[in-house]
Amino acid sequence: MVDRQCIGTKLSRCRLRGHLVRAIDVPFREQPRVTLLFSGAYQFISICRMSCVGPSPPSHHPLMKTIPESCRRAGIGLAFFTCLSQTSVLRAQGGAPVIVFVHGRGQEGRTRDEVRREFLGAFASGQRRWFGREVVPVSNQDFVWYADVIDPTTPATATSGGCMFAEEDVTSESTSGPPLRERLLAFARRIGVDDDGLRLLTEDTYRYLSSATARCEADSRLEAELAARQWQRRPLVIVAHSMGGIVAYSSLRSNAQIPKPEERLRIAHLITVGTQVGTDLILDGLHGTYTARPVPLPMTISRWTNFRNARDVLAFPVRPAFMATNGMRRPVDVSINEGGSRHAITTYLANREVIRTIVKAWCSTNQTPPPQCSNVR
Repeated sequence: MVDRQCIGTKLSRCRLRGHLVRAIDVPFREQPRVTLLFSGAYQFISICRMSCVGPSPPSHHPLMKTIPESCRRAGIGLAFFTCLSQTSVLRAQGGAPVIVFVHGRGQEGRTRDEVRREFLGAFASGQRRWFGREVVPVSNQDFVWYADVIDPTTPATATSGGCMFAEEDVTSESTSGPPLRERLLAFARRIGVDDDGLRLLTEDTYRYLSSATARCEADSRLEAELAARQWQRRPLVIVAHSMGGIVAYSSLRSNAQIPKPEERLRIAHLITVGTQVGTDLILDGLHGTYTARPVPLPMTISRWTNFRNARDVLAFPVRPAFMATNGMRRPVDVSINEGGSRHAITTYLANREVIRTIVKAWCSTNQTPPPQCSNVR
């Protein structure tokens, strides 16, 4: 028997420990017993779900005081089953999160291993500098290479199955206004880049935006790298530098359109440094000139932090360019002032705030954070 006074008719919403749950406020006496039973179970399940991913056991949860003992006994079986299911789902979604680095432009003449060592080495050095140790294991780090695809000295060749007919699907150059190369030149002159920057913008960036095959191949590298290591279902913290921010965004935008949600990537945090993805020129190349601004943020991106180093002429804000119905998902622009080569990835990964954001994202996404995460604030 279930006490008719144990459940309320009016359900309100309260926020506790960052999780949205439902609580009882007004008791009533006239609903059928079966309704009371499942209402009690629903309340217990809501609390239990939080306990599956948080430290507090259900029996000690403050909201348990709103559910009398008879309701707790009635709903505990169903609640326990749901709690186990929740844990199984979390485990099935891939385990520990992965930090994925995506390089920027200007890698001609360098090998994948060389650039990978630069990125992972700078990240390790930054962790040791600010935390006294390497918090994130190398086994939870990955690197995406696409420089060979945008190299203007080599022909754009489709190697991924989905890119064989890319020219028929993407029309990068079919936009109104001046030709893309002229717009890139005007953009480079306006921001005052040096000769190397001018060359890169008018060569590899032009190649990426104007060749549908090159863009499709570059965009496919993220999923291909994760698939090769069977990491597609893991939560991802993506760290993208310069043009890597453009490639990462374009790749995630395509991935978010996959019909089956379970086949999409899960981006716990996108972190861009020194990127141009928020400029009208780049968005015109990716979306077309007739797409209104701001453009929708892919639903698979839970958070986005964008870092801009002082006097880095290739670093631009992203928040004004993207919208999300949930304000928490809108990109956040952060300004830093780190000396040295202002645009280099080694400079960004030497900055305390950049390193803290990356490591904290990995620790907070980890279901069972290792002990070294306790010092990350």
